[in-house]
Amino acid sequence: MRVRSVKQLGTEPIYERGVFRSGTNLVQFHLRQLGLGEWWATRDGTFAREGASHPAESGWCHAVGLTEAAWPAGADLGVVVTWVPGSRFRRDEKTGALPPGAAEHWRTSLAHLADALESRGFVVERNGPPQGPDYHGHAEMLVYRMPPGVEPPRLPADAWEGATPHPPNFERDSWYPAPNPAREAERVLLAADLTGIADYSNPHPQQGVGHCLVNELPQLVWPYRSELVAWVRWYPDSQFRRADKFSAVPDGAAEHWSECVPRIVSTFEAAGYRVRQPERHQGPSTDEHADLVVYRAKR
Repeated sequence: MRVRSVKQLGTEPIYERGVFRSGTNLVQFHLRQLGLGEWWATRDGTFAREGASHPAESGWCHAVGLTEAAWPAGADLGVVVTWVPGSRFRRDEKTGALPPGAAEHWRTSLAHLADALESRGFVVERNGPPQGPDYHGHAEMLVYRMPPGVEPPRLPADAWEGATPHPPNFERDSWYPAPNPAREAERVLLAADLTGIADYSNPHPQQGVGHCLVNELPQLVWPYRSELVAWVRWYPDSQFRRADKFSAVPDGAAEHWSECVPRIVSTFEAAGYRVRQPERHQGPSTDEHADLVVYRAKR
């Protein structure tokens, strides 16, 4: 049956900084316009994800949201774009063999993708440990935008020279025996009783501190010469959350934020971490949560 596209290109979506999906939607729109983005299509009344115009040859892409705490300095938008190689050039899952031309396919396709996005006014960088078909099933790029007339803070060309691919990859599917960055950050919060979440290791967590979730962060946005990098998202206690973006800020919410977020920051700093926060002010009148990137400087 003929595949009918659910989404048409239409007009460029309005970008609203502070709305997590807004930047993703904007970049995704341009990827589709360039014939490189994913589509949602319907077959026989069911939804399915479709690749780009010629997925067997060129591969396809999708944009993923990125916390503002990991954006390059001065940027007013930042996302991660994941590129999936064309089906002809993917690693054989059973044997691990790479088809002829896979390395060249990665090189030329990623160069084309970067040029195409930069022609739309974005800055594209491939930072972090090496990515390639020998180790990975896809590639990631940092895609961001600077205000008019402001130069992007690109890293030196040799910033990651000599680095080896970080896990997970085809050779190492986990960090073990090295410490997992997200789990190490969780240990810091647990030791200070700041998770706010009851579990087997802490059945009666401290109250009144909100709660924290710790996530991994794509390695291409890790701070230069860093290790044990994690993304910490803090949520206020329920009584200090707005019901929706049109609701008034609850009484005491500002004080709750100004007490809890600095406490989390100082806890990580006391444990030897450095902490990054978004350049844009975070607070109860504009945000549902606070984001932090925590890391240790590599010695």
